[in-house]
Parts: sequence; C-alpha cells; structure tokens
Amino acid sequence: MSFWGELTGSAAADRVEASAGRVRGLRDQGHQSQTQGIQSGRNAIQGGYGQGRNSLLSGRNAGNRAIQQGSNRYLQQSGNAIQNLRTGANQAAGTIRGGVSTANQHLQPYASSGNAAHQRYSDAIGLNGRDAQQGYVDEYMASPVQDLIQRNIARQYNARGMSDSGASRLAASRAYLEDYNSNLDRLRGLGDRGFQASGQMGANELAGAGQIAGYQDGAGRGVASVYQNRGNVLNNNAANIASNYANTGNALNTSYQGQAGLENQSFVNEGTAGLNYYDALAGDEVNFTNAINAAKAQGVNNIMSGLGTLGGSAISAFAPGAGGVSPAGNFLQYMQGGQLA
Repeated sequence: MSFWGELTGSAAADRVEASAGRVRGLRDQGHQSQTQGIQSGRNAIQGGYGQGRNSLLSGRNAGNRAIQQGSNRYLQQSGNAIQNLRTGANQAAGTIRGGVSTANQHLQPYASSGNAAHQRYSDAIGLNGRDAQQGYVDEYMASPVQDLIQRNIARQYNARGMSDSGASRLAASRAYLEDYNSNLDRLRGLGDRGFQASGQMGANELAGAGQIAGYQDGAGRGVASVYQNRGNVLNNNAANIASNYANTGNALNTSYQGQAGLENQSFVNEGTAGLNYYDALAGDEVNFTNAINAAKAQGVNNIMSGLGTLGGSAISAFAPGAGGVSPAGNFLQYMQGGQLA
C-alpha cells in the first residue's frame, strides 16, 4: 500500500473490509453448521419416533396374531373335546344296548315259551272262545302223554280181567282229569315264568335306557360347558385385541405429541439461530461501517494537517500530477466515495 493510501486512511479501510469479509465467511459457516445440526436433530427425532411407532404397530400386530392363533388352537382343542364327549356317550350307549340285547336274548326263550303257555292256558279255560277251548281239549285228548296214561290204565285193568268195567272207566276218567288239571297248572306256571322273563327284559330295557340317558345327559352338559368356556375364551381374546388397539392408539398419540413438541422446539431453535445470525450480521455491518468511516476520517485529519504545513504551496495542490489529476482533485474524489489515485 502506498504512503498516500496510509496517509488518507484508504489502506486501513481496505483492511477493515477484508476483515469484514472473513468475519462474514466465518459467521456463514457457523450458521450453516448450526442449521445442519438442527436439521440433523430433526431428522433423528423423526427417525426415532418413526421407528418407535413401527415397533408399536409391529408389537400390536404380533400380539394380536398370537391371540388369534391361541383362539384358533383353543377352538380346535375344544372341538376335539366335544367330539370325544359325543363319541364316548355314543360308545357307552352302544355297549349298554349290546349288553341289554345279550341279556334279553338269554331271556327270550323263557318269554316265548311263557307267552305260548299263557296262550294255551287261555284257550283251555275258554278265554279265547269255545272253539279255541275245544281245540285245546281235542289236542290234549290226542296227546301222546294222555295216550300213554290211558294205555297204562288199560293194561292194569286188563290184567285183572276188568278191561271194560266201570272201575276201569272211572280210573281212566279220574286219570284224565288229574292230568288235565296238572297240565293246566304247568301251563300257568310256565306262563308266570314267561311273564317274569318278559318283565325282566322290560326292566333291562328300562335300566339300559336310563343309563344311556345318563351318559347322553352327561355328554350334553359337558358339551354345553365346553361351548360356554369357548365363548368366554373368545370374548376375553377379543377384549385383549381391542385393548391392544386402544393401548397402541394411546401410545401413538403420545408419540406424535412428543415428536410435535420436539420438532416445534427445533423450528423455534432454528428461528432463534437465524435471528441471532442476522442480528450478528447487522451488528458487523454497523461496526465495519463505523471502522471504515473512522479510517477515512483519520485520513482527512492527516491530509488537513499536511495542508497546514504546506502553507503557501496550496496553489500547487491544484496542479495536475503525473496521472493528470491534481492532489486536490484526488482528495475530492476520495471524499465523494471514490478511490485514491
């Protein structure tokens, strides 16, 4: 820098301007770094809260899937339980029916013969009509047993020479009546035994039906209990799923509120940083302008002091110099905001 520049203060003004440029550059770098830091923090907030919400949704979905899988598994197992109850009751009923049938098969011959004996007894005493009674008498008279009895009596009386006597006929009649009554007693006894066998068969059927009803009732109550428990389990699972949705919704709401608060503070911080930055720039401009003006004012003082020592040489100040500009003209140009030659 020339002596003239130092004398007039232009060199000092240039140095102030260069310093101002460096300060502005540093402030720009600082402001840019701060803005980037704020944006990075905002990105971290958004990313962190976003990941947190994704985790909440993933956890909710996983929990609901687990509950649904448990419901499906329970439905399958309870269905198996229902099937087993019904199968067991049916198998028990089949076993009881088989036992009743076997027992009644053993009793059936007694019931059948008893029924036949009762029918013949009814014929014999006339309950089924005269023709049926006569048919019984005719069959009885022609029976091999009666024939054997009569032949034995005839042999006894023939041996005595009384084959056609009144005594032989009386003995034959008496034997006929005695055996007839005995046969009626046998028919009545056989009918009673058949009645007892039929009654026992009926009792077996009734007892078997009661046992089957008991098993079926027990199975029905068991199935009803399974269905009731199934309803309770499914209702609880549905409530748990609804609770998962509600809890997740509350957590998401809290997450969005937290993110909004942090992002709002981030924008506030960014605004404050911008305001401080521009305030600092404005303060720098004022300070630099004042420094430049002070440098120029000092140059004016230097020049004015120099003019006082020149005295009578003032006229020569207006003489053109080597560049065609006089010292006075150069000074005037500088005071008007130009550069010194």
